Amino acid sequence: SKDVAMTFGFDPDPNVRSLLFELEEQIKECPGAKLMRYPCEWVGWREDKLMVGGLEPLAESVFSELHAALTREFPDVPVQMSSRLSELQIVRSAHEHHLQYEVRGFIGRSMLLADMFG
Repeated sequence: SKDVAMTFGFDPDPNVRSLLFELEEQIKECPGAKLMRYPCEWVGWREDKLMVGGLEPLAESVFSELHAALTREFPDVPVQMSSRLSELQIVRSAHEHHLQYEVRGFIGRSMLLADMFG
């Protein structure tokens, strides 16, 4: 809500709010479009960005709908998917994301690598 956002120093621009409302109305008019209402909460600032939390119900809903759509589209392909990740899968995913974050600027240094390891 706007009151909660104001608590964190975020005041939504009325023009932006108006544009979002118009976009929502346009989406509602599209054949097959689906808008979902879901709970969420402002959780504060992180790295100069206002963060939203409590999106697990939305994630579950999107996962279920995507799984159902894939199953309908590809009925002959067995799909073994689970919305519940094991602790190991979560840690591996976090590690992979961290690795990608750290190496994103490490491009075009083949000569340096050759000197170091060649």
